[in-house]
Amino acid sequence: MTSFSYFLSVMIRKTQAAVYLGFCVFIVGWVFQTVIFVAKLPYSPAFYYSSSNRWGRVFFWVFNLFPWDPLTKGISDFNEATLSPSDPGLRWSQQYTYCSYQPDPSKQAPHNPTVEFRSYDCVYPMHQIYWNLVVQWVVYWALAAYLNNVVPNEVGTRSPVWFVFSPSYWRPRPADQVAAMHRVVQQEAAGKHLPPAADECPLEEDVAAEEDRMRATLLARTSAGNTEHLSSLPVFGGVAGAPRYAAELYGLRRVFRAPLVTCTPAGLNTCIRGQQARGPLRDFWAIRGTWLGIEEGQLFCLLGPNGAGKTTTINCL
Repeated sequence: MTSFSYFLSVMIRKTQAAVYLGFCVFIVGWVFQTVIFVAKLPYSPAFYYSSSNRWGRVFFWVFNLFPWDPLTKGISDFNEATLSPSDPGLRWSQQYTYCSYQPDPSKQAPHNPTVEFRSYDCVYPMHQIYWNLVVQWVVYWALAAYLNNVVPNEVGTRSPVWFVFSPSYWRPRPADQVAAMHRVVQQEAAGKHLPPAADECPLEEDVAAEEDRMRATLLARTSAGNTEHLSSLPVFGGVAGAPRYAAELYGLRRVFRAPLVTCTPAGLNTCIRGQQARGPLRDFWAIRGTWLGIEEGQLFCLLGPNGAGKTTTINCL
């Protein structure tokens, strides 16, 4: 259940949605368990081996995709093996042998019901349940870990679908950081991913000074063979006594694209093109370009009014 919950959590982005999803899972699980306990579906041999019901086995395996269903089947078997004080229960050594389907009593192997529990009206024994739950735990965990990387998160970032085959994912190298810095330099030089000029706001003196310092740091980090500025710059490591950066932000930006379709206050059924609804809609730049460095051991705070981009910056980090 833990890996299945992790798998479901990848699909949601808001806390309120998690509440609704958890309630739906509870209702669905309760209904499925009631069906198993009351009607013994889909674990009834008459249903599983039915020649007239071609969907019996499909229904059986669909049920088994939800971990609470095989778990309920196992609990039901334990319950059947201990209905009365004289029942022997179910031993670990019987997980393969206690469950079989043999409707002909003459072909049923004799046994002492006070010593050994057997069910000849049974499909899906306990050892299959154990293996099913183990495989589900591994598969759901792997799917959750994969989707958590390839599905865009709350700030729209994601990894490529083939990220598991990238050596840099399993073993990041300093060269990968340098390559990322070179991409920032190229984007700045080409003017890519920049906010419109009309949206630019004048920078305060200390903010402008921090941006100039980080631009110089970026230039020093990406200048091949140029170590002229390195002696005065904090580095990731390697220089004794020099401060170290815990985080370096080079032109961090986050834009929320304008929707293609919007709705007027008159009602949700009067949706029109966004460009026609009370004037053109524009992209919203939550972060227009943040340049700063946070040294290790430093207490760092983000200050600003509502809507300045503090929470978005932390989410990006």
